[in-house]
Amino acid sequence: LVPCGCRTVPAGGLARRAGLLAHLRSQPHAGAVVPVEVAHGLAERGPAREKLNRQMGRFFQREGVLLGLGGYDLLLGPEALHLFVPGVEKYLAGRKAYPGSKEFRLGGWGVGPVGATAARLRLVFVSETPPEGAPMGDPLEAFESEIREHPADGYVVTGNLSTGAVGRLLNAHPDILAVVAQWGTQVTTTPQRVRDTWVLWSGDRGRRAATLTVVREKGRWSLLPGISYLGPEIPSDPEVEAEV
Repeated sequence: LVPCGCRTVPAGGLARRAGLLAHLRSQPHAGAVVPVEVAHGLAERGPAREKLNRQMGRFFQREGVLLGLGGYDLLLGPEALHLFVPGVEKYLAGRKAYPGSKEFRLGGWGVGPVGATAARLRLVFVSETPPEGAPMGDPLEAFESEIREHPADGYVVTGNLSTGAVGRLLNAHPDILAVVAQWGTQVTTTPQRVRDTWVLWSGDRGRRAATLTVVREKGRWSLLPGISYLGPEIPSDPEVEAEV
């Protein structure tokens, strides 16, 4: 909800997230800006979790966030998730209660028989069992089941994933365009390239935001990844700050 308690440069907070989203949406030729919560976006324990999660849910709904679920979020149970984040799209591959992916169309043009068909980009939400989190199935099996059901021209994977899980995914599917993950305190200060795949870990406590610009031109995918540290240089949204 608020910036971390670091003495040097406190970072994070919903007001800065909203400020970053407003900045991205204001850029010329920005296209569609799709906010995604990677996983573990809700507080699963503590006496104030209901108030915290209701505030997070309001933020997610207003900003149009796609809420990826992980093993800690599942500890709340489906009824609590529905209560805290009503109207928010929730995703997790491998769980029948939730859709596992979302499709986007890029690069098409024209009308009727004249033009080019848009390419299908699939954003797949896959998570593994975290320490003390709810038990989950194998993330590779969940991903493969999802892409069998929803074939596409390109895939981006996001979720609560360790380095080992990401390694297994990329060994089996080196054509994945990018992986944006969260796992404990693990963070990539700059985007990393694993063969032909961009890999980013966003760290903990919401101090960073990963951005991924995806373009489809002349039948090819073009990706520009980035990691933003949500420090004081990110303008805060005054309305969100007042709510917090």
